Amino acid sequence: MTRNIWDDFEPVDDSGGGDRYVKFTEVGDHVEGVITEIVAHSFNDGDPLRPSITVTTPRGEVREFRASQINLFGQLRRLQPAIGDFISVTFAGEKRTAAGLKAKQFTVTHRPIVDRPNA
Repeated sequence: MTRNIWDDFEPVDDSGGGDRYVKFTEVGDHVEGVITEIVAHSFNDGDPLRPSITVTTPRGEVREFRASQINLFGQLRRLQPAIGDFISVTFAGEKRTAAGLKAKQFTVTHRPIVDRPNA
């Protein structure tokens, strides 16, 4: 059986920083590119693991974002992008939850590679 990254994450090194990381703080913040890495990340010990995705943008920049937001994680889980796929993520705004909390909303576009093995 082929390993599915979405079912079994591995820890990620949290060192580094700088302009590499996309934080999605302002509506319209955007990143797109070809996925080069998908690993697991947890902000604190005991927190659920969430995907940390690294892309190479069309301009050749290496950018990374973490899908810790419920809306973004849910869309990625449904789409299950793989290394080599093209992905575009835009922070579209916020929506109030039933509990009255603000939840970030995202627009995600995914284009899989054509010759994905075992697809």
